[in-house]
Amino acid sequence: MCNDPKAGYEEVSKNLVKYCEGHPMSLKVLGRSLHNRDVTYWEEYVEMLKKENGHPIVNVLRMSFDSVPFKNDKELFKHIACFFVGMDRDVTETILKACL
Repeated sequence: MCNDPKAGYEEVSKNLVKYCEGHPMSLKVLGRSLHNRDVTYWEEYVEMLKKENGHPIVNVLRMSFDSVPFKNDKELFKHIACFFVGMDRDVTETILKACL
């Protein structure tokens, strides 16, 4: 994580933090989506998020999911997410780490 944004990114970074209500997971997802993108792309992304209906956190996660390029990857993600519903977090993390 960088605490010193590049020139031109400071204002749009503040807008993203405000939009996400400072929620760490949303900011992490956005960071991955916007990494190595130019400031214009960031600004357009903020505008797209603002047009979405619903809670900001859900919107960020939905846009991240929608940006997955392959249908099979999206389906795999959904299957994995459903598989772990109701499982203890430690068990889930152990299983997922073993897959890396």
